Amino acid sequence: MDNMQQPVQRFKSSCTECQRRKQKCNRIYPCLHCKNRSTQRECRFIEKSATKASERGQVKGATATEAAAKVTAKGQGAGSKRRYDSSDDSDSDYDSESDLDEDSGKGSCRQDSAGTNRRHRPQGKQYIRSPATCPELQSALDALPRREHVDALVISFFRNVNPHYGIIHKTDFSREYDRWWKRRERNHALPIPLTCLLLMMCACACQHLPVDIQARLEGLLNASCQDRTETYHYHARCLHGVAPVGRYHRNNVLWLLHSVYWYKAEAMFTECCHMFNTAVREAQELGFDTEKDADVLPNFELEMRRRAWCVIDSWDWQIASGLFRKTLIDHSKCRAGRPSLTLEPDGQFSPLLHMTMQTELVHQLAERFSAPLNVKTHEQLMEYKGMIDDWMLRFPPIFALENPDTSNDKKQAWIEYHRHYNYTMGYMMLLNPFRSHMRETYTDESSEEMLELRRIVIDLTLLLVKVLDNWLKFLTFRDGRFHFIIFSLVDTATVLSNVVINDEAGTVPRKDDIYRAAKTALVLQRKLLFLSESAKVGFRIVQKLVRSMFRRTP
Repeated sequence: MDNMQQPVQRFKSSCTECQRRKQKCNRIYPCLHCKNRSTQRECRFIEKSATKASERGQVKGATATEAAAKVTAKGQGAGSKRRYDSSDDSDSDYDSESDLDEDSGKGSCRQDSAGTNRRHRPQGKQYIRSPATCPELQSALDALPRREHVDALVISFFRNVNPHYGIIHKTDFSREYDRWWKRRERNHALPIPLTCLLLMMCACACQHLPVDIQARLEGLLNASCQDRTETYHYHARCLHGVAPVGRYHRNNVLWLLHSVYWYKAEAMFTECCHMFNTAVREAQELGFDTEKDADVLPNFELEMRRRAWCVIDSWDWQIASGLFRKTLIDHSKCRAGRPSLTLEPDGQFSPLLHMTMQTELVHQLAERFSAPLNVKTHEQLMEYKGMIDDWMLRFPPIFALENPDTSNDKKQAWIEYHRHYNYTMGYMMLLNPFRSHMRETYTDESSEEMLELRRIVIDLTLLLVKVLDNWLKFLTFRDGRFHFIIFSLVDTATVLSNVVINDEAGTVPRKDDIYRAAKTALVLQRKLLFLSESAKVGFRIVQKLVRSMFRRTP
């Protein structure tokens, strides 16, 4: 096992499912029996330290069961069918661990004796509405195509989009998805967070469809994929506004994060930042960062929360580092554990592995510097560089900088993609705090420290161009819309341009290599030109920067 993989946790007792089935449990989450049955959601370990909390949950569960029994008896005695509207939305299609909010139609949060908002369950309940009483929901349903077409988009999402981060569990989502369609076919109330997530998955799938499938889909839907992706995203945003303030759920966090991803590909960076801020606050309201309810949450729910927070944690530092701004999260107060990454089938790596690696680095940097803005002096820059250099040298074998293990590349196609992503991310994080120093003018009187920083930046930037060139050699159309490639090329061209333009003394080293790298960056950006709005914006920026460089050529 590689040195960045979290050690496997072995519990003291069997999971609740193995106890119920009287099976021998290997006491590792998820256990072997639950994984083979694809019932990771039901695999739950209750430690002795959580006995009191579990007893409280049982009392609440018993109370809820008694109440449900009374309602059922009343309904059977009257010989009437249960009605579904905005104020009465429980559903027999959902199992006993359903998180639908039966009180959703009343539009108010439960309150404690002090009058403060309080969630009935720590993981939150999904707010549900009936299409008959919610025009926004009805409009969203009308925008979705027939089920066979939605099925195709969902399959495409798990094939082309989800491997980027892997924060949606395919088996668990499939169960929710099937129940969602049953409810819709019966004109029952639908969970708003799950509906927003489904719309967002369809929007992202349309962004990253292979060319041949894109043409077929446009013929079937009689509309362009760009029109479809914008329509699905628009309805997801409108529908999200239906839920009253204080109704939080993990599915909200998931669709908001994918909306951030969507905005980046559409070059809508202001909206992207606002949406990310919303996702962060939603996750914090649910306690993703503190895990204050960890001892009463099912193991599956806790794992999926940790996966989502892992992405949020890493993105926050990356965005703050790239834009030279403060972080949204106080990383020193985060108590979230790392994901176990054990939900994937045996023998397969998790698509989230690269993000857990970044989270480990972010925590180390945050502990030392608190925020990217605090890396300023020459000593701090060199210490920062040393920390990231050490982190990159400890990449697991499949991502190793030299002679990586490629034996699994064909089984899991995303591994090669993530390998180049890790290289690019590592060099970009190295480069970010140095970039501001390249805006300074270099003269004959520049200090040795400034000249050393420039040499480091030049070496890093030239290396980064080579990494990006290798990355684009195997990219397909759907991968080329991935925003990080485009942003990296723009940042690279910006740094190279600043190095040349601010060299008044004419002492910049490796000048020929710099000009060749700038041309390469422009060629690579031109390859992506017609893939997305972000690519078009990126090409115009890189083209302008390269022209300004060559105007300074003697």
